[in-house]
Amino acid sequence: MKKEVNAIGDICPIPLVKAKEAIKELNGAGVVEVLVDNEIAVQNLTKMAQQKGYGCASKKVKDQEYRVTLTVGETDEQTTQKPDSETEKNTEECIPCAPAKKTSLVVISSKAMGGPNEQLGATILMVTHDAFTASYASRILFLKDGEIFMELRKGNDSRSDFFDKILNVLTMIGGGQSHVC
Repeated sequence: MKKEVNAIGDICPIPLVKAKEAIKELNGAGVVEVLVDNEIAVQNLTKMAQQKGYGCASKKVKDQEYRVTLTVGETDEQTTQKPDSETEKNTEECIPCAPAKKTSLVVISSKAMGGPNEQLGATILMVTHDAFTASYASRILFLKDGEIFMELRKGNDSRSDFFDKILNVLTMIGGGQSHVC
């Protein structure tokens, strides 16, 4: 099964949320192609695919248009689909670059990011706009308009579940509660 998602004009994390919805609709194996217009979305979709164990390929189709192909499970298309020469001729590899940031995500972790480090013996304060990186923390403070909007604690959640919660909060910050999955 193949799903196509048009996220042109959507700001992060909306392309990620739309891709996750399309993946759920696959009900197993399949391919989700996501069209986006910025490299940050390409980076976030690629990181999600790596974290979830999906196959992922990204191409720059034209100026400000990228196609990210996520392969979930094993599909017949994986072994039979070959790019046609016209598509191949008009695409180039996507090379992500440093993003322009509009919102802030503050991550506070006890002792060390990603695991205990007794030698460090300090709290690390990290400011990031990257939900994937933030998912390694044990506690996150979200800022909106210079004030604390919400706090998340990892607790016993897996990193993948914590990552999903972070994306839902980012959706709330950007689009209101009606946009949360």
